[in-house]
Parts: sequence; structure tokens; C-alpha cells
Amino acid sequence: MIFPARRRSLALSFLLPLASIAAEALATPPGRPDQRIRFCGFGGDGALLDCLAEWWPNLDYCRAYDPARVADMADLAKAAKQRSMRFTVQAAGPVMPEGHLDKHNAWSIDFLNRKPAELGFAHPVADYCHPATLAAAKDNLRVSMEDVGADAFTMVDFVWPWVGGQWGYSEACFRAYRGALAGSDGGLRITGPGKPRTMSFWDYLAELSGVRFQPADLGLRSWSEYEPVRPNLVGENPTQEQRRNAFLFRALFHWCWLKYAQETGAHAKSLGGELEASLNPENTGNGTDLLMWGRLADTGTPWLEQWGSPWNAIAGYHTYRYFTEPYRLVDAKQRKRLGLIGETGAAGGHPDSGFGPARPHYWDPNSNYAITWAISAAGNFDDREEDYIWASPSETLDPAGPQADCWRGYVKAMDGFWQYALDAPVRPIAPVLSIVNRSILHSTDNSEQSVHQKYSLAPALVDLHVDFEQAYFPLSDAMLAGRKVLLFAPWDYPRDVLPRLQAWLREDLSRVLVTHSFVPSRPCKGLALDPLTGLDEPDAAKILGLQQLRATEVREGKIGNIAAEWEGHFAIAPGTMIKLDKSLVACPGEALVTLGDESLVTRVAVPGGGQVIYLNFSPPERYEDSGTDTAMLYREVMAAITKTIGITPLAEGSTSWACARYDLAEGHAYFLLDRTKVKADRFTEETTSMEPAAKLYLKLKAGTRYLIYDQLADTVATRSADDLGRLEIFLSGRSVRLLKVMPVKSGPGMVFTTCERRDRAGRGDIPAKLHAHRAGKAIVSGIQPGAKIMVNGVAAPTFDTSLPDCKMVLLPKGDHSLEVR
Repeated sequence: MIFPARRRSLALSFLLPLASIAAEALATPPGRPDQRIRFCGFGGDGALLDCLAEWWPNLDYCRAYDPARVADMADLAKAAKQRSMRFTVQAAGPVMPEGHLDKHNAWSIDFLNRKPAELGFAHPVADYCHPATLAAAKDNLRVSMEDVGADAFTMVDFVWPWVGGQWGYSEACFRAYRGALAGSDGGLRITGPGKPRTMSFWDYLAELSGVRFQPADLGLRSWSEYEPVRPNLVGENPTQEQRRNAFLFRALFHWCWLKYAQETGAHAKSLGGELEASLNPENTGNGTDLLMWGRLADTGTPWLEQWGSPWNAIAGYHTYRYFTEPYRLVDAKQRKRLGLIGETGAAGGHPDSGFGPARPHYWDPNSNYAITWAISAAGNFDDREEDYIWASPSETLDPAGPQADCWRGYVKAMDGFWQYALDAPVRPIAPVLSIVNRSILHSTDNSEQSVHQKYSLAPALVDLHVDFEQAYFPLSDAMLAGRKVLLFAPWDYPRDVLPRLQAWLREDLSRVLVTHSFVPSRPCKGLALDPLTGLDEPDAAKILGLQQLRATEVREGKIGNIAAEWEGHFAIAPGTMIKLDKSLVACPGEALVTLGDESLVTRVAVPGGGQVIYLNFSPPERYEDSGTDTAMLYREVMAAITKTIGITPLAEGSTSWACARYDLAEGHAYFLLDRTKVKADRFTEETTSMEPAAKLYLKLKAGTRYLIYDQLADTVATRSADDLGRLEIFLSGRSVRLLKVMPVKSGPGMVFTTCERRDRAGRGDIPAKLHAHRAGKAIVSGIQPGAKIMVNGVAAPTFDTSLPDCKMVLLPKGDHSLEVR
């Protein structure tokens, strides 16, 4: 988030009793989740910190960095630490003295030699390769950690400029690029299983693409001559040397972003602090590399900006495991925390915020709660940040004031995050892994916020409610482990990945790799930004049994033979006329479905064992925008593949809704989202739509009776799954649902609680020792007639639910024992 030019100072006068808050914060009680809650503001004092501490535990307060108010920042740091809070500062940095950029000529420069100010940029503006930029950043770190006493410094919106085309054309950048190409820049210090190691630029590029160039490949005598091509001078038909140059430039652009992070991060560590950053989604034009930030040895917590759309809660369900892998597969000494940014207070909640109208979901409390819970669960986030607190508590909590929506948004979002921490949901490993290109070297959707990359095989699985995860390059063995099916659909791929996929198939002969049309023929050669869909090397994937690929002229025909094992699973009847977007590609193998005389879907035996299912046709370039025969065919082929392999979907029913399922200590949590509403100007939990009721059937254990707790409506019901394991859920009038679903128990148990568990029993077991950080509640099921809920040995007042054996009890702040007698 870019800070507005006008900053408000906080006049804080709202005082709360301090002694009890400070005493409680001194030690983390057993049973409390480790997740931290961070608020950011443009000032603050003890009154604000006390106010926040009344609402949430594990607090971190982050103040906007202001070199003119060092004493105020230091006082606030001291006040935070007196309350056992972590204290950090952040800036759209580095913050430089007036005239610093002009004095040192340290502006970022684009391919037309323009400065960011000429295109309206206020931030980011500095050249990340320039020594003066690094010097300014180091001075910010020194002030923050030595003078202020902050634990960390966060760079806000750490990206290159992105408007008007590619940036990074300064002389300082050219020197950095040449040093990287020559291997003289010191490389990147990265973590991973085992000891930290140093990675060169060519190792980095090889992980992403498999490519290593020589100067002659770009028409150069040595790397000392390298300059990135300028698109205005290339023309419509660039040479292969120019295309390689542009491909290399995209990688260098990201590499130098990482080098700047490494150097500033190492300086922060030398001062006893940590460099953090709010990171925008991956993109070719902004330099971000989310995966590599997690691997850098010298950087700290990244705060990911995943808040812009309700859809991120579904996209992240499929993509976040890949990007969080570096945080989970290292030892404790190397492990970083992973933060999630929410911008409730910077999304139009206050008329003076300067950020315009509200984002789609922030001002609908239940939506904010559910989406925050789901995004947090998808990424298994350690911490969450709320931006920004604009005013004092007395103003912020005024129900008739301009801050009222802001505070309501903070409360619901952070409560959603804290409930995720209490629930400890686990995202199970999906049976299907989709492999596509990241948006670092290729012009494609932001890697972690989309599952609709061009020519991908994954999008129809969202319609079919089939669980899958998405991966990219570099591809680890850990991402391959536990999968039944690989969907292999990158536009181009590192050539050395194919032997690993062959080995993966040979490990378990029931595994299947699915690919299509041009994909197997296109090992990466560093030539393409957008997809090239023609055949390149017909035998490139011979190791997988895919060889003698041959383009045909067939683009239409009638469905012919259907293999016996696909009968009843492939829904398109023989004789149906089909018109394809692109011509078929022929290959040797066993035809599973034919189109006229040509194979439409082919099974290919892999040398040494295993099988490939090859779609001889190309799926749509953009499935979600297409109602063509190709889209229908692709969807039905994917349905047939998953059915014949025996993959059970998460749900059946309405394709307008997307489904994400998490495992809980008892039962499951389901986040359900109406896909048709996510682009609305204002996303709300309830919808005014008068369309007939939509339904989903959650796939669970056949014949089992389940408790269903609707967390947003705060209602409990029971229903049985039918003989096919389908649990019917009506969705009429709602845009989002967050459900807890668990088998009915014979005795008392907790369906839900907002409290921390302070004993080692299972989360749903009773009796229980609970702690309410502020007023909490518990919903208890299995209460027999005449039984009572006892809190601290005294019969507690209870509230009825729709079930006679299920009651709700409210718990005041503090520790409690709860039992049923």
C-alpha cells in the first residue's frame, strides 16, 4: 500500500486500565496460538496500545517511519515493549532527504529514459541498483533499530515501477546486470534443506527455465557489452538474439530486486533487527519473486498482499502451498514467519484516507471475517497485519463517527484471523497437481492469485469441485510427493524436468500425467514472453513416451469411438459434432476417444512404466471466457479423467460456487464462494439475487449424520449424508459461507468456541479448560435432557439453538473450566 502524501498525527486520549493488560502480556500462556496480530498507524501512544490489547493477544504495533519524529517513534517503541508487544516501523522506502535522488542521479529509469515522476509515480521511484538507494535504506535501518529501538523495518510495496513498460535502464542497472552475468556480484545467499548456500544468477535462471546462455547467443562478444533491448527499437519481428536478450532481462530485473533485498536484509541483521517487506503479487513488470524471498538467508518476514479480491481465498487454496514451501521445509533456525496483509483501514473506510471507495468486501463484516479466515488457512499464515489506524481510539470507536466502518472492519477481520489460529485448519495435500508457468519470465496471470493461466488444464477442475494445487518452476520433489495426477501444461519448461517426471511416474504405476497438444514439444529456449502454440521439437518428450508428434489439419468432426473404461464417464455422445479452436496433434498410442479418424485423447505408455494421457487438442486459451465446443470438450475430458482414476470431488452441484475444504481436529471446515459475485462493486455476504436456490452436495462419508455449524449465521443443524456420501447444502441468498461440519458424537462436545484451549484434550472434548481473551462463547452439543453446562462449577445461563441438545454459553474474559453434568 502506498502511503498518502498527507499523514495524520494521532491525538490519543482514550485510556484503559494498564496493569491487567501488562500482566497478561508478560508471558504467553500454554495453549495460546503462536499467530501474531499487527496493526499499523501513522503515530500512536500507550492509550492506543492498551485499547488494542483489550481486544486481541499477541500484538505487534507498526508505526509509519518518520525521520522528523525519531523521539516520538522511540517513545512508542518503549511503550510497546513495556506491554510485551513487538514494535516495528514501515515506510514506502527508502525514505530519502530532499534532493537525494537528483543529487546522486538515483532515479529509476525506463526504456525511454523517463523518470517515475514523469509518469505520475510518487513511489516506487528509486533505482534499486544504485549505491545511493542502498545507502539511504541502510540509514533508515540504522535510525529504526539503533535510535528508535524497532525490532524490524518493513519496506512497503517493495517493487520496481510498473507503469509504461519495463524499467531498469540506468547505468547502475547495466553494471549490476553485467556483474550478475559474469558471476562477479557475489550471488544470493539462500536457505533450504541442509546448510545455506550461494546461488549464482545462472543457477537462478536455470531453476526457472533450464536455460544458460553464452554471450554469442545474444550476438555479444562478452557480457561486458550487455544492455537490455529497448522495445521501441526492436520492431514487430525481433531477432532470436533480441528475444533472448529480453528473456534474460526479465530474469535480471527480478534478480536485482532480490539482490537489493539481500543487501538491506544483511544490514538489518548486523544491527540486530530484521528486514521485512509488503510484497505485491508476482508479475513480470514489478520484479517480485515471492518464492525466492522465502529462500533468502538475510531477509525476514514477508507480508503478502492477498487482500484485493474475495477470489484470492479460492485461488490461494490452490496456489499458496507452492509459495509457502520455503517457510515450511527448513529447520527451525532458518524458518521465517509469513505475514498476510489486510487493508481494511486503507480501503475507503475513512473519508480522509485518500484511497477512494471501499474494496469489495471490507465493509461487509461477515464477508471480511470469512475471507480473512479462508485466506489465512490457505497459506497457513503466521501473522496478519491491518492497515491503517488513522485516529485515536476515542474517534475510532465512535459509532456515529467517520471511523465506525473502519473499526468494524478491523474487528471482523482480526477476529477471523484469530479464529483461524484457534481452529488450526489443515489444507490436505490435493490428489492433483497442475504445473504451469510463473509470471516472472512469462506474460501470464499473477502466479499466486490465479488458476486460469492461458492453455492451462486446471480451470475446469474448479467447476467440477475437484481438489488440485498449482505448482511452477523451480519444482521440488516435495511438491510432487503424494499426488495421483500431474497436469502438465506450461508453455515452455526446463528440459531437465522431464526425467524427474518419468521417475515420479515409475515410483507408482497408478500415477498419471496429463498434457496436451503443443506442450511436450516446447522445452524452454529463452525466446518467448507469450505462448507459442506450434510444434517445436516433436520428440522432445520422448522420455515420457511422447514422440512423433505431428500437426494435422483436423479442426472439426464427430465424436467416434470411446474406450470401454471411459463409457459412462465421458458425457459427450458418439456422433456429436465438435469444432475445435486449433487443429489436432497426432501421436502414437491408444485412442481413448476419437474425432473422426483421428485420436482426440490418447493413452501413451511411458518407457519403464506409467502412463500419459495426451489431449491431442488444445484447451481454450481462456477457459472462463469461452462457451465454445473446445471449452465443453475440455471440461468433459477432465471430468472423465478424474472419474476413471477414482478421484472423489470435494462437492457436487452448482458450478457457480467454488469450494475449499480444510481438515480440523474434528471434522472439516468449508469455505464456499459464489464466483459470479466476486467482481461486484460491493461484495456482501447476503445477495439480493432472486434466482432459484443453488445447491452443493459436500462429499463425505455415506450414511453418516453430521452437525453443520454456519459460522456467519451462527446457527447449528444436523443432516445425514445420503448413500452416495452427499451432504446437501442450500446456498440461496448468500455469496459466501463458512461452515464447520463434523460427525454427530454420542456424548457432549464443543461444536465451536472463540476461546483458547488451555488443556491437552481434543479441541471438541468436554470437560475443557478455556481462556477468553475478551468475552467469548462456546457452542456445546450432545446435552441430554436435564443436564446443565457448568462454568467454573456453577450452572451457566445458556441460549437455545435450533437443536434441542445443542446450547450456546457466553464466557466472560478470563480462564474457565467448562463441563456438562
